[in-house]
Amino acid sequence: MDGNAEAFAPEYPVKEAKRAYGIAGTALFVMIIAVQLSAVLVSVAARLLFPQLTETGWFALAMNFVCIYCIGAPLFLLIISRVRAEGLPRVSMSFGKTTVASIISIGIIYLFNIVSMVIISVIEKLAGITVTSNLDAVLSSSSMWIAIVSTVVVAPVFEELLFRRMLCDRLARYGEWQAILFSGLAFSLFHTSIHQMLYAFFLGCFFAFIYVRTGKLRYTVCIHAVVNFIGSVPSLLLLKLGADEKLTWFGELLGAGDAEALVDFLADNWLIIALYLFYSFVLLTVVLVGIALGIAFFKRVIRGADGSLMPRGKRSYIMFSGIFTVLYILVCILLAVAAMFM
Repeated sequence: MDGNAEAFAPEYPVKEAKRAYGIAGTALFVMIIAVQLSAVLVSVAARLLFPQLTETGWFALAMNFVCIYCIGAPLFLLIISRVRAEGLPRVSMSFGKTTVASIISIGIIYLFNIVSMVIISVIEKLAGITVTSNLDAVLSSSSMWIAIVSTVVVAPVFEELLFRRMLCDRLARYGEWQAILFSGLAFSLFHTSIHQMLYAFFLGCFFAFIYVRTGKLRYTVCIHAVVNFIGSVPSLLLLKLGADEKLTWFGELLGAGDAEALVDFLADNWLIIALYLFYSFVLLTVVLVGIALGIAFFKRVIRGADGSLMPRGKRSYIMFSGIFTVLYILVCILLAVAAMFM
């Protein structure tokens, strides 16, 4: 694999590739700064002019939508368009393969979410703090329909457009695997959340791989939407129905050994308990199958790698030597660390 890369190294357009990655890093940096600054300005203006508005459940989601997709994304598109896009070969993906990819994606999320939770637990013990997820708090306090539209429709479409099409169409010709890794890293860091960064990286790489291999954005948009739906909507619905509180009561009654009270409780709440257990069982099954399929898929990908890589010794220089690329990485990490203490 590396031998092929070395054979083509003298002809590799190092300066052109470095420029493309540098512009991509600049676009990402400008987008994250624009999003953060506009969020601060909108939040301050809303608190001064319409303080009651900031107390509504949908305000944070609406503000994120405006700041990311109406301010940050257009600036990103304006800058990244300076790099010539090159259409990727278009290959159809069957419904069966799309379904398998969705299951693998769910496995990726929950596997690396567990790893993230272990890391967060260690951080909490060492730093003596409690790290909460802002996304969970925002979604749980929002309207069900607003949460569904934002997570299942808006986010998949815009995120796949920005982090897959706009990046991979411009970077894949300089090395497919580097474009895939850069897309995954950019996607992960943009979440600026220690809860999401790890699984978002692997999920972003997987989506980028699918897009690079098919050249069709609709597959990753659909898979992204399915993953977001399964990962958020059922749990939000159960939360709205008070499943967490009822399960706590169920556990307390079970521990107390009060059979009569337990029977009365189950008679009144059996449907919610049954729905929760059913959802948990189905999700656990899908996650385990997804992890197994993901391991098999990863081995297959490694064995079938075509060796289309950047010249060895120049990869980091090409991908990460741009000052704005480095600043983007640092800003996102600082925002993620700051969010831990808020």
